[in-house]
Amino acid sequence: MRELTRSEIDDLLSTERVGHVAVIDGDAPYVGPLSFVYTEGVIVFRTLEGRRLTALRKNPIVSMSVTSTGPGATDWRTALVMGTAEVLADRSVASRYVAQIIAKYRAAYGVMEHMPDWMLDPQAHVVRIVPSEITGRAAGDTRPGRF
Repeated sequence: MRELTRSEIDDLLSTERVGHVAVIDGDAPYVGPLSFVYTEGVIVFRTLEGRRLTALRKNPIVSMSVTSTGPGATDWRTALVMGTAEVLADRSVASRYVAQIIAKYRAAYGVMEHMPDWMLDPQAHVVRIVPSEITGRAAGDTRPGRF
C-alpha cells in the first residue's frame, strides 16, 4: 500500500463518477452513494429531502470516499475527504455548481437525450463539502496471494 500524491488524489476526485458520503444520523453513521463534482477544491452534490440531508443539517461533519478499481483482485485507489457540508442557499452559486455536475456526467456518458430527473428537480438541494483533510491510498497486485 502507498500514499497517493495530491495530484493523484485530485485526478481521482475529478474523474470518478460515484462517491460515498458518510453522515452521522443520531448516534449512528449513515453512508450512501452519490454523483458529485470536485471543483475549486470542494465537493458538490445534489440531494433530495431524506435521511442524508436531515442528518447533515443536524451535524455537518461528513466523510466521503471515492474509489477506483483496477484489473487485479487487490488493485485499487481511494481518496478520503473529511469536511463540513453546507446546503447552499444562494441559488446563483448552486446553479453554477449544477451546471458543472451536468457537464461532468455529459462528458462521461456522452450526449444525454434526457437529463435524469434528479438533475432537474427544483426540490433538490445543492450541498458543498469544504474539506478539512484529504488523503489517499493505493494498493495493487504487488504481493501475490494477498487479499
